[in-house]
Amino acid sequence: MVRYFHPIILMAAQSVRSFHLRLASSRAASTVGRTFSWRLLSTSENDTDALKAEDEGLGTSTQEKKRLVFLGTPDVAATTLRKLHEDSISQTNSNAKYEIVCVITQPPKRRRRKGSKAEPSAVGAVAEELGLRVLSPEKAKDPEFLDILEQDIKPDLCITAAYGQYLPKRFLAAPTLGTVNIHPSLLPRWRGASPVQRSLEAGDNPVGVSVLYTVSKMDAGPIIAQKEETIADENAGDLLPLLFDIGTNLLLQNIPDILSGAISIKTAHIYIYIYVYVLLLLTPMVMHPWMEIGRAHV
Repeated sequence: MVRYFHPIILMAAQSVRSFHLRLASSRAASTVGRTFSWRLLSTSENDTDALKAEDEGLGTSTQEKKRLVFLGTPDVAATTLRKLHEDSISQTNSNAKYEIVCVITQPPKRRRRKGSKAEPSAVGAVAEELGLRVLSPEKAKDPEFLDILEQDIKPDLCITAAYGQYLPKRFLAAPTLGTVNIHPSLLPRWRGASPVQRSLEAGDNPVGVSVLYTVSKMDAGPIIAQKEETIADENAGDLLPLLFDIGTNLLLQNIPDILSGAISIKTAHIYIYIYVYVLLLLTPMVMHPWMEIGRAHV
């Protein structure tokens, strides 16, 4: 059995796929695996001016740095925080137009016997080492915490990496440029918790990582960039750090465009769903009778 598609649908799908491949190839010259990123898809006047300035090397050196807030908890997120901090203070990186003004992590916990001193999370420890402000609310929906976020911290952009708490709508409304998450799966596959374990249990290969905007629905926001990784015999403990490392690099590649507005939650939204729909159309798969658009018997 094969699928049959109307010729017009197929032509449109092939055109979008061809456009995607040209777009991705410009970013994939120095990477391994399949990567895509929705850079340069916005066509507003402001975006065009920003891109011209970038191409001409004018930059925005006279502009105030964007205020970035990082949210994370375990070791893999601590590594991401270190890389972001290094990028933000780099003297050789002309694209580093941001500063980390606050780190948000889970509250300290007693990790040994009862009565021992509560220890900060891996992210909290790294933030203290780097001299960054740390907040550890019991719940991200705590009104006092949200008041501090809105009135004191005033973030332009929030970055999350394995933070471990649901972010309420009030939180998501605070950063002017949105909240961006690193998620270790090829979304929309394996939304939610433990995506690496579920991916390995399902026998997925390649696996991958997504960088996406956070919305109220779990892991359902517009995808900014995504990369596949072919694996051999990795277990979840080995694969998780690898995927977060790849995801961090994807984030760093795209953060200048996120900060400039060349990529936004609005411009990313429509194109990723076109991509996913087209990918599903063009990916060979066994069709069940209730899934088929048409049938041809060979």
